[in-house]
Amino acid sequence: MRLINVGRGQLKWDEDLYRQTLSRFGGKADADGRVSLKSLNVSQMQQLLEHMRKAGFKNQMPKAPRNLNVRSRAELTKIEALLADAGRSWEYGKALAQRMYKKSALEFCSPGELAGIVAALDKDAIKRHAAELQELFGERWESRANEIATLLFGFDGQHRNVGSYSQPMSQVLRWWRGEVEAYCERPVNPDKPQCCMACFQLTVANRQ
Repeated sequence: MRLINVGRGQLKWDEDLYRQTLSRFGGKADADGRVSLKSLNVSQMQQLLEHMRKAGFKNQMPKAPRNLNVRSRAELTKIEALLADAGRSWEYGKALAQRMYKKSALEFCSPGELAGIVAALDKDAIKRHAAELQELFGERWESRANEIATLLFGFDGQHRNVGSYSQPMSQVLRWWRGEVEAYCERPVNPDKPQCCMACFQLTVANRQ
């Protein structure tokens, strides 16, 4: 989303052209008739970005930091995933390093400090995802999200609480928005359009 906004400015698209282009790539109008970038799924955003590049947009996003320590690289991978899930750039991670540890760049952070940044991003993700899931499913959002994560994404909902883990919460939200597909691993019954009654009931309940 940030890339698209950068490209819009670089290409000097006015409001009308921008909204028309969003509609062309699958954007939906809200109650006020305004087509929003958020209404596009990931695949549609990728197609829009390719269109913008063909129109002359030069991708100038900040590059990922490179730490030589193996453990640091592992922590940077986690940071990258959490930033991407939140729609944020590496600049946000750099700002966290400055605020939390007075380091001017992630490259200068120790493995322990990077782990602290991972923890901060993860805590923020859990808070954001919890608010979204509660808005979708109501006060019993944890049990519903736990059921979906267990059935479709292999989460161990019997021994863990989904509300304590940002990754399965993100998977549930992305599945709900249609950004990812997931299928139950149980054998498919060829006589029915669903693999099992549990998945069928879940899908019907969620799509109403």
